[in-house]
Amino acid sequence: MACVMRILCMMLDQLPIQVEIQLNPQLNKQHFILIDPSNQRVLYTTKLLYNIGINKGDSRHNAEKIYPKVIFINAKEKLYQKIHIKLQNILSKFNNQIESSHLGEYFIYTNFLANTTNTEELLLNTIIKEITYFTQLSATAAIADTKFAARCAALRASPTRSIPKGKDADFLKSLSIKNLPNSPKELLRRLDLFGIKTIGEFANIPHDLIMSQFGSKAFELHTMSRGKDNRTLNHCIHQPNIRYTKTSPDPICNSKSAEHLLQDLSYQISQYLIKNGYHTQAIKLSIKDEKGHTQYKRNKLQPPTYTHTRIQRISINMFTQIKNINPITHITLEADLLHPWHTDAYQLNLFNINPQAKNKDHLTNTINYIKDRFGEKSIQKAKTISKPTPDSIKVKCTSEGIPITIQINKHTHLVKTIHQHWRSQSNWWNKCVRKDYYQLNITNGRLITVFSTNKNNWFLDRQ
Repeated sequence: MACVMRILCMMLDQLPIQVEIQLNPQLNKQHFILIDPSNQRVLYTTKLLYNIGINKGDSRHNAEKIYPKVIFINAKEKLYQKIHIKLQNILSKFNNQIESSHLGEYFIYTNFLANTTNTEELLLNTIIKEITYFTQLSATAAIADTKFAARCAALRASPTRSIPKGKDADFLKSLSIKNLPNSPKELLRRLDLFGIKTIGEFANIPHDLIMSQFGSKAFELHTMSRGKDNRTLNHCIHQPNIRYTKTSPDPICNSKSAEHLLQDLSYQISQYLIKNGYHTQAIKLSIKDEKGHTQYKRNKLQPPTYTHTRIQRISINMFTQIKNINPITHITLEADLLHPWHTDAYQLNLFNINPQAKNKDHLTNTINYIKDRFGEKSIQKAKTISKPTPDSIKVKCTSEGIPITIQINKHTHLVKTIHQHWRSQSNWWNKCVRKDYYQLNITNGRLITVFSTNKNNWFLDRQ
């Protein structure tokens, strides 16, 4: 057998859900949610609940509104990780160079088959047999030329599937366009306007048109839709989070001292992320007091980040929201890890507009071009969207002009912390226009930016 770099994908779809059903078989026909006990937000759901609109990160309250009869179970993340590692060890018998960036999902190269008399079908069946024997969980496995096709095939295997060499594009063409990994929502919306529903229909669009209309991100997806996936396997193992703790020999009573510890923890996390090529998509803060009582706060990060300053700001912001803190003995900061190649942290530009262009009708001209190219039905509604206008608010200031209370939507809030202050100045005709900006926290924990024009009128910056 010739040495060909084919890719095998093995997965246990919804591993945490499978584990919970294994622990409690009565859940098999139930619709339940695995929830983060620290913040009562959704971590994993059964497929039906996901299909009706309950997503990871949703609050418990919103999930109950969508499906009132839902069952909530505290997630056992350490157990899920333990089983994930067990599965990795089983797969390492075949190839110890494994990529795994999600729970229950693994990729390996099959080039080692060249040194054996085994076939791809025998390899797939052997792996599934091993997984079933040691875990009693339901797994699937598939082999294809590319990573994308192998994953799609594994999701549809029963329980194994091998895509013939050179046939990835044929296999992919009937699948929904939504299967493309990390597809920007704006791209999917616009393709839907053009009536493009399948990967095959997307693949049939000329390369040059994709590049000019949607940019380089869509160009990569378009190449993938034609059965050519240039992504190589990154030999890494799924690690859901990292955790750093500071322990004080003497209980901390001063909030400033606690904030200094958070600065150190934020720096440690940032350095780990930079060194290992990760971003973080959520930060969790745990505070343990001298009486042994622990309080939690968790905050999602959109877009994901690895920067020290942003992690520090978010962690201190969460700390200020925790109420009735006794003297502190332990402070723990956790970061949910996300590989940078899995982030989708930007919005696809609608059009590539030259910032120096003076043509105010550029958007209208571009929409007319799309209508001419794709027909009248491709345009459902066109509207020029300008920058959001700032909201006028009432602000009470000190004698030096520093804001101390802010009234938003008839609710008055105290200013807790001012993080940044900067000033912009410009001339409009012969009149000097000066704006003072303040980024600050108010008493409900919200981080906002406000500005004043010559200290007379105040606005909430919504950009």
